[in-house]
Amino acid sequence: PWTHCRGLVDSASDCLAMKGFMVATVELADGVVVDVYTLHAEAGGDPEDNVLQEEQFAQMADFINEHSVDRAIILGGDTNLHLEPGEEDQAHDTVVWDDFLAATGLTDVCSVVDCPEPGAIDKVAWRDADGLTFEPQTFVHENETFAGPEGEDLSDHPPVSVDWTWTAES
Repeated sequence: PWTHCRGLVDSASDCLAMKGFMVATVELADGVVVDVYTLHAEAGGDPEDNVLQEEQFAQMADFINEHSVDRAIILGGDTNLHLEPGEEDQAHDTVVWDDFLAATGLTDVCSVVDCPEPGAIDKVAWRDADGLTFEPQTFVHENETFAGPEGEDLSDHPPVSVDWTWTAES
């Protein structure tokens, strides 16, 4: 979980949600591993929320830099960072995301492949390491395959998937 949150019944009620990040180490082939991270960050958009977003992405960067040293990474989740032009917090959120990518050596998938909404809050990023190289092929919103029996949405966000190719040095 994040070190701090804001809001019980206000400011997006982040303290009532199970927000933070998780990591799993996945073995793609014998001796070929990648750390896969998922996250759900602070919502809200007032100055106090902005401070917490900065803190949370710094917390996650510190964890990555300590626990995933020399490992390839795939990271995805709800960043709650609005990078769309014209959004109220775009300038702040862009700095938070860019600083996080720089601190961890990650690359935003939408900077390499066409994304339907490249500034949307659900993001995927990756880092090559230790002879393991990833190449994202597509970024897709899986609206039709991620639906209930009557076609209803199962989440408040359209699910995303990224198709990858990867190579590993022997």
